[in-house]
Amino acid sequence: MKICVLTHTFPRNKKDVSAAFMKEFADGLVENGNKVLVVTPFDKEFKRTGDPFKICTYKYIWPDRFHILGYSRAMEADLVLRKHTYVLLPFMLLFGTLKLYQVVKQEKVDLINVHWILPNGLMALVVSKLTGVPYVVTLPGTDAYLAYRYKPFGIVAKSK
Repeated sequence: MKICVLTHTFPRNKKDVSAAFMKEFADGLVENGNKVLVVTPFDKEFKRTGDPFKICTYKYIWPDRFHILGYSRAMEADLVLRKHTYVLLPFMLLFGTLKLYQVVKQEKVDLINVHWILPNGLMALVVSKLTGVPYVVTLPGTDAYLAYRYKPFGIVAKSK
């Protein structure tokens, strides 16, 4: 099965501990016989080699120094969205959705596995509707809180 893992946080290099569980998750899917593609935002520190899965990054803003969403930089203390998140989020949604659509179509993906409701759940919802490829959302604890606290997160969490 071809599985596209959509995330906005992934270890950017061998020493990065940001969302280390995401690499372990992708490794586990591969170990179980799946072909895995990881779609994640560009970050200037992203330098990975030798992984058993393909990584597809996307840029959502120019210049590169403004790529500051994801990688544990969108929230303060996992409770409050930082102000720059509101400005950059529409760009991430647009360009992330376009990249996900491209990967799903070109690679003939069977399933999209989404981590976090926003922005990724919304991207996957749109791409799923356009392509017919099903998606599943994996929710960490922070997302459960955000779905309760912020209406847009709740709307996406309840979509079918």
